[in-house]
Amino acid sequence: MNSVYIEEDQKKEHARIYGQTVFSLKRKYFDRFRVNFEQGIVFECFIPMFFFYTFATFNLDWIPLENVIVAYLIIAFAYFRFVDLTDQAWPLWIAAAAYFLYDAVYSKKEGTWYRLINFSVTAFTMEAVPTFFRRQFCVAELFIFATVNSYYFTFCLDSVIYAGQRRFISGCNVTNAVIFSPWVFLNMSGAIAYLMGKIYRNVPGLPYDTFVMVSLLVSGVGGFVLTLVCLGQYGSVTVLGATVVDVVTKEVHVFVYLALMLALGLFVISAIESNYPDYQVRKMFHALAFALFAPPIANASIQPPKLMVLAFNCVSVAMLIVEALRFKKCWPAGLNQSLTRGMKHYSAGFERQSDTLITTPTYLLMGCAFPLAASFTLIGGGQLPTTWTLYSLSGVVFLGVGDSLASLMGRAYGKNKWRALSNKTQEGSSFCIFGTCAAYYVLSCFIDQYHLNLFLCYVFAAIPSAVIEGCTMQHDNLSCAMAYFAFVMMFTALFDQ
Repeated sequence: MNSVYIEEDQKKEHARIYGQTVFSLKRKYFDRFRVNFEQGIVFECFIPMFFFYTFATFNLDWIPLENVIVAYLIIAFAYFRFVDLTDQAWPLWIAAAAYFLYDAVYSKKEGTWYRLINFSVTAFTMEAVPTFFRRQFCVAELFIFATVNSYYFTFCLDSVIYAGQRRFISGCNVTNAVIFSPWVFLNMSGAIAYLMGKIYRNVPGLPYDTFVMVSLLVSGVGGFVLTLVCLGQYGSVTVLGATVVDVVTKEVHVFVYLALMLALGLFVISAIESNYPDYQVRKMFHALAFALFAPPIANASIQPPKLMVLAFNCVSVAMLIVEALRFKKCWPAGLNQSLTRGMKHYSAGFERQSDTLITTPTYLLMGCAFPLAASFTLIGGGQLPTTWTLYSLSGVVFLGVGDSLASLMGRAYGKNKWRALSNKTQEGSSFCIFGTCAAYYVLSCFIDQYHLNLFLCYVFAAIPSAVIEGCTMQHDNLSCAMAYFAFVMMFTALFDQ
């Protein structure tokens, strides 16, 4: 369809639902991003900036924050109508990357290659993903995912490049690189698939089904080979397998707990879900996430949480790949239909429509994982102090307890909506704050009773996070977990003097 008609249709739909706004997308991007209030440009896009600023005060790594700010400015200049500089983002991405490359080659400052790689992955994600999955993301959702993806990717390469210098620091070894290597595979295979798609569109006469099979094979094999190359001295199947086996055997009790709790939780939900409405069933999965992940994360103060971080990374990447293949109808027809029926049954809102990408389950998992994975990178892969163990539980607590209570109690008792177009209420947010704080009080009693003295910090952190959860018009699992994690770090650092 002509992009002009796409733009006009989206403008009409945008005006019908949200009213006129100065933050509407430029023509080039109307057919890339789905209709969404403000696209998060003045709200949710600031969450990763706030997080990386707060996180940098602990690890003194300001490069991700600087890259996020540059990426945000490029997005604002190129994507949105309130700046007429250009409607093409790629010249801005290339110009910034070229400067970082020049700095890396000719500057003697530390971290220049790290900056270049981190920024390049963010730029590629922002440009390639909406081209591959048109009108499936809003800008802020993709921006937050891109920043997390690039951070994980560059941490893996950083662990490889500087492993020799850090070999005497606990955890800074082959394990760190292997644990985050699934994100390298995701990006490398995605880059190959993107290039293969370009080939298909520019070479007429290629049979689609045959091309899909060849593309999947080339992307999978090529992505795996490039991952091994990126892992450098650790890039062999033997090393990967031995590392994974070593991680699992050292934490076999965690592995057994995860397997049994997951099986029990899924059995219970499948047995009772017919008696409850869909929104309550969805929150059962949030509660299952809390029961499944909270004890192993709490164990991080006793033993390095290598298995949990590895499992989070592997399953998150696997879910992203499976869903991408489902959306592109790459699975056999029967399997694709079964996956679609199963996923749609537990989805809501936009994702209930036909031919949509279903990302809510993946965002839930990534939201639960992000505080732990970020803490893991800060400590360098070692055992977490009790303070950071409590920080690492922020995603699981907010999503598993707070968000669930916000939805259930908001539906039952909510009267005052945050926004006219939203079903989220102020009463639901109040229950979110109460549930989050109550869960943290109990966890503090078991993990570190000193934090009972800092309990108000978790209350102060829950209030703005609940407001964000109530006001956002987008998928909030990853963004709210990131926001609450940042607020917890900020308030405890301010008051724990």
